[in-house]
Amino acid sequence: MIPLPEVTQQVFAAFESTIAEARAALERHPRFSFISSGLHEDGPIISFMGIACELNDGTLPDVTLGIGCVLMRPEWATETSLAAKTIWSRGVGPAVPDGFQIWEAQVPAIMDTDGTGIAKFTRQFSRLTRGFRRALKRGRPPSRWEMRWLQIAHGCSAPQYFSL
Repeated sequence: MIPLPEVTQQVFAAFESTIAEARAALERHPRFSFISSGLHEDGPIISFMGIACELNDGTLPDVTLGIGCVLMRPEWATETSLAAKTIWSRGVGPAVPDGFQIWEAQVPAIMDTDGTGIAKFTRQFSRLTRGFRRALKRGRPPSRWEMRWLQIAHGCSAPQYFSL
């Protein structure tokens, strides 16, 4: 079993080019502003890496678009869960009572025990970049019809809606 920090570094090395491509695409779309990118490790169990931006034209306040990759291995587990997605989201809070998550693209989750799944997982990162560019070009979350198409043609999860 490869230690999670080592898996994280391997995946992040492959993911850096995805972040760079997303950042370059973002620069060509002035309706969006960059929020953050990079790697964050939350203790010995979870690692997150990605890039986030927000739509800043006033049409959809508090809405972000991002590409994220999550690696998780609970202390009792022998395998690492690898998942990645391009997603529109809005969190909930006192000023924003309704939130959502809408997938533009996703890489099917992979359970990896010996490092062989990492290459299979990272080869699919171009799918995330294509979804990010498609979302930037559209300039808004997908319509209901577009969401359904993303589910059927691209295997994306159904949207999630939540409120306070």
